[in-house]
Amino acid sequence: TYPTPCSGAVDANYAVTYSTGSLTIAPAPLTIRASSVSVPYGHKVPPLSWSATFVHGDSAASLTKQPACTSTVPTRSDGTVSGPAGAYPTSCGGAADPDYTVSYASGVLSVALAHLSMRYAGPSAVKRGGEAQPAGYLSVAGSGFVAGRRVVFTIGTGPSAQRCTTKPSTAMGYVKCTILKVKQPVGKARVTMTFAGDARGPSYDYAPAKASAFITVRK
Repeated sequence: TYPTPCSGAVDANYAVTYSTGSLTIAPAPLTIRASSVSVPYGHKVPPLSWSATFVHGDSAASLTKQPACTSTVPTRSDGTVSGPAGAYPTSCGGAADPDYTVSYASGVLSVALAHLSMRYAGPSAVKRGGEAQPAGYLSVAGSGFVAGRRVVFTIGTGPSAQRCTTKPSTAMGYVKCTILKVKQPVGKARVTMTFAGDARGPSYDYAPAKASAFITVRK
């Protein structure tokens, strides 16, 4: 609040006196908007930022107290995302400045499904009529092996293809299953690893994936 005095009035018919008024400058409204970002499951949450439109040439540095921004996404001790894929709100708070009335607008942190890398690690050759034990490893770049996921192995293609389903992958991402009697023709045969993707729920983390290799079917 600032005083608004007056002076200088002259008139022979009046004895002039003055009463001071006031000019009140109200704080300007300032909306701080939390940033919206996207991160794959299992990766580190990027730093959250904010934006706002200041007046009179002010900037973020003009605030007497800077805001802090957070998200509700669950994380591990190393800062990587542990929550399932989906949308989580981001929000900011704590900003202060006598020249502004601060309000806040939330953003969104989108956790995208991570993409598995699958590597065939089974035998390079099998005997026709014999047993085959296709195997492999599941991992994600930047976050290591993936446990608890099942894979379908397919040997061959078309109507004669043979399949088996693994148990959930181990802590080292290892999967294996057994085809009791190989019926594929002698020669090269394609082996396909197929991961169907996670169902929506508490473990909705990984997108569908597929990888393939070739083995030799011997007599």
